[in-house]
Amino acid sequence: MSKLTLVRVSKGFVWAPGAQLSWGGGMQRLFFMFPSRAPGVGLILLRIAVSVQLLEIGWFDSGRLPQWIGFLCVLFATLLFLGVLTPAVAVLAALTTGFDLLGCSVALLVPLATIICSTLALALLGPGAYSLDAKLFGRRLVEFPALPDA
Repeated sequence: MSKLTLVRVSKGFVWAPGAQLSWGGGMQRLFFMFPSRAPGVGLILLRIAVSVQLLEIGWFDSGRLPQWIGFLCVLFATLLFLGVLTPAVAVLAALTTGFDLLGCSVALLVPLATIICSTLALALLGPGAYSLDAKLFGRRLVEFPALPDA
């Protein structure tokens, strides 16, 4: 059975046998891109909104939750606010919130489902250009010094 991979043609992309599609290596695979300007600001606002929601669960609702869930929510809120390992932390935050969803009252179903959807959206979109992830793992421009004239 031959591999089908993506190949660029003049009007887009097609699947063709035998071609290779390389994603590169390292951390860049976690992040698709780091949008700046208006999309980057939108991602900051999404990170802030998710962080505030997670802080509300971890800090203010800590009486009805096990302490370790509250601690994890506060930790994830801090990491998402700063934009550190955003996709992985957002998925872990969604799983932690999902664990909270199992034992909650009917009144909390919609707020917790909203938090889960927001964190998963953040995991899929990435951190944006205004985050520590972009600073640590963003694309770099490598400039080589000019060769001296012989």
